[in-house]
Amino acid sequence: MQSFVQILDGISSRLVELRQELGLSREDLAGQLGISHATLWRLENDQSSATVELLTKMESVGLDVTYLLCGVRSDCVYRVDDDETWGRAAQAVSKAMIKQGLNPSPATYWRMVRLLYGEAINESDLKRDIAQVLEKAGQLAAKS
Repeated sequence: MQSFVQILDGISSRLVELRQELGLSREDLAGQLGISHATLWRLENDQSSATVELLTKMESVGLDVTYLLCGVRSDCVYRVDDDETWGRAAQAVSKAMIKQGLNPSPATYWRMVRLLYGEAINESDLKRDIAQVLEKAGQLAAKS
């Protein structure tokens, strides 16, 4: 799994990616954000960091700030209804990854947790279904 520092290292490249997905030039996005072209260039080239105020503006112009900061698309973020079951699913996936020597991206890790959470709601199901979930997670990783 990636460390927090590794996730943060990807912010500048994800900013470029998001801007391009919106079909905006650097000048266009800078204008919408109320910042200079040079400031946006520094953000995209890891020369500067965004403030909370700027992140709020980015969200308002259509940038997926969850993806920008965490590397996980906001449409992949689910509401947690049952903390205990989510915790058991996360623990089971973590243990299985360690046992299998896997090192997935954070997005793949959480897909695996969501798969397991959606399919298994008790401890015996978690143990029984982990192999199937790992297989499905591998299929998801191959698609992305």
